[in-house]
Amino acid sequence: MNQTSNYQLNQWQLHDRIQMQDFNADNAKIDAALKAEADARTAGDLWVKLKEQTLSADAPQIDINLSGIDLSQYRQLDLWLDPVLKSGGPDSFFIRVNNLTEGYYIGAQATGYMGQIDTGTEQSRFCFGCYHFYLTNSIAGTTDHARVTGSGMNGRFSEQFCGIELAPAKLHTINILGWKTGFTNVLKGTKVRIYGWKK
Repeated sequence: MNQTSNYQLNQWQLHDRIQMQDFNADNAKIDAALKAEADARTAGDLWVKLKEQTLSADAPQIDINLSGIDLSQYRQLDLWLDPVLKSGGPDSFFIRVNNLTEGYYIGAQATGYMGQIDTGTEQSRFCFGCYHFYLTNSIAGTTDHARVTGSGMNGRFSEQFCGIELAPAKLHTINILGWKTGFTNVLKGTKVRIYGWKK
């Protein structure tokens, strides 16, 4: 009996005796090859969604619980903010970790937050808001956001890193707080997604 060159599947000739164990062996090889291919594709997904949370009622902040995620497997986390915006609501959002109010630095300047996403208050003009957490020995981050204004585009791709001396293994919560002229409630329906970039 002949066999295929890649998976050694049986190829019967006219004079070969056909037996059930030959079919079963071929099916087992095909099943194993398909499983290996599926595993390889899954392992190849470098950017994976880790969390998604939608606020069910107005709240002072959104807390994203990261416990149960092995952050040692990731070199970067991306927080994508899809806020509900309206007049009187927040026009920017501050990012903190582990509910810490100090220990953050932008350059040599101490701040009370890890980063900020400026959104404005008009839903139709907001394009996107993203905060990148870089997980090294400590945690650093940058902000990207954009919105359309009456005279064009307003946005920022942060060139300045913000950081906190906190080992990624100790990161258990990401906090998002609304801001207008002071802290204000984040509005119901605001959605946050956290993606991880695998090492």
